[in-house]
Amino acid sequence: MTHHAFGLDHIHPDAGRSGIGRRLFDISLSVAKAAGLRHIDASIGADSVGALAYYSAMGFTPYREGDGVIIPHRFDL
Repeated sequence: MTHHAFGLDHIHPDAGRSGIGRRLFDISLSVAKAAGLRHIDASIGADSVGALAYYSAMGFTPYREGDGVIIPHRFDL
């Protein structure tokens, strides 16, 4: 099994709600599909309310038990 990884740490809070996150995700989604990936995983801090809301809005869902600090999410392609 081949794994591919890339990351985006965060969008600066001053740029929030401007559509930048959605545009970056759209580009990442295109690249992931072109690479033949089956899903995108994200490790989201359990206390990161903004990130949890963002990834949920993008269509990510929790897919396995986390450690209480990180909640693993997945987006199926």
